[in-house]
Amino acid sequence: MLRRIADYRLVLIGLVTAMLAACGGGGDGGNGTTGTGVTYTGPTAAVSIDNTNGGQAINLANDNVDSLGIDAPSLINPATGVVLQDDGGNAGKLPGLSGQVRRVLEWVKTYQKEASLLTGVTTTQTTSCLNGGTVTVTASLADPNTLTPGDFYQITFNACNDGFSVTSGTITLNVTAFTGDTSMVGDFTLSGNLVIPDFRSTTAGVTARVGGQLDFEQSRSGTLETGRITGRRFVLVEGSRQLQLTDFDFYESLDTNGGARTYSADFTLASTEIGGSITVTTMVPFQAIWSSPPTVGTLRVTGGNGAWVELEALSDGTNVMLRWDLTDPYDGADAGSKVVAWNVLPNTSIP
Repeated sequence: MLRRIADYRLVLIGLVTAMLAACGGGGDGGNGTTGTGVTYTGPTAAVSIDNTNGGQAINLANDNVDSLGIDAPSLINPATGVVLQDDGGNAGKLPGLSGQVRRVLEWVKTYQKEASLLTGVTTTQTTSCLNGGTVTVTASLADPNTLTPGDFYQITFNACNDGFSVTSGTITLNVTAFTGDTSMVGDFTLSGNLVIPDFRSTTAGVTARVGGQLDFEQSRSGTLETGRITGRRFVLVEGSRQLQLTDFDFYESLDTNGGARTYSADFTLASTEIGGSITVTTMVPFQAIWSSPPTVGTLRVTGGNGAWVELEALSDGTNVMLRWDLTDPYDGADAGSKVVAWNVLPNTSIP
C-alpha cells in the first residue's frame, strides 16, 4: 500500500540530509486556513458517493490512512538488513505522520547532542544543506539536559537542497510533557505539537505546500513504539490539486522486533479531485508486518447521501474485499461486493 509521491498523502515532502521532514494537521479553524500562506479553496460540502466516484473515494481515503506510515530510514528488517521502504527517486515512498514526527525528534536529539545549549537562553545555529541553502534552528530549553514543558525548537529552511527536494519554511516543535530517557534511545514518552504555517517543497519539478498544526504523543517501551497524531485542520496544495483534512485522529504502534504494526485513522477529507468531502472511519484497526499490505483491518467511507463503501483487508495480504451500499445505505446490508488486489485498488470502480 505504498504510494507514489504524486498521490495525496498526509506527508510533508521535505528532507534535510536524510534527517528531517514534517507533516501538519490542525489549524485555526477559519475557512480552510492553516496559518499564514496556505488556504484550501476547494469545495467542502459532503459529496454524494455513487458508482462513478465510489472507487476513487475509497482509494483516496485508504491512501491517507496508510500514509500514517513509519519512519523510512529506520524501516529495516533487522534479520536481513534489507531496507523495506525508501524515500529516494521520483516514485519514492515517503513515511507518513508518525514517521515525520519521529524524524523531527531525531533532529532534535542530534541538535541537543551537538549544539552548546545554555539553560534558559535562546540559542540559534545555522547549518548549510548538502547542495545549497541553509537550515536555522532556534531552541529555548529550561534544562539543556532534558526536555521540559515550554521548551521549543524552531526550524527554518531557506531553499535547502538535499539533492532530492528543495524546501523552504518554518516548523516549530513545542514540548508539553516528557518522561523517561532524555536521549530518547531507551524508554520515553513525549507530548507536544508541531506548528507549520507554510512549508514548501519542490521535488522533480512539482511544488507542494502544506500548513497546519498537529498535536502528537510519541513513546517507546522496549521494542514497542507508539504514536498518536490529532488535529483540527491540515491543508495540502500541489499544483491545481488541493486537499484538506479536518478533525483527524491517527494512531500507530510498531514492534521493531519483527515489524508488527497496527494503525488506524478517522478524519473528514475534502478534495478538489472528488469535488467535496467524505467521512473516513476505521471500523477495525489495520495490522501489517513492516510496510507490507495489511492482513486485518476495515475502513469505511461515507458520503453526504449516506451511501458508503467499505474496504476490508484479506488475510492473504494480496487482496482486499470491497463492499458498498449506494442506494439504501441504512438497511444494514451490503448491496454489492468484490475482491481486488491491493495494487489494483487505485484504479478500481464501484461496482
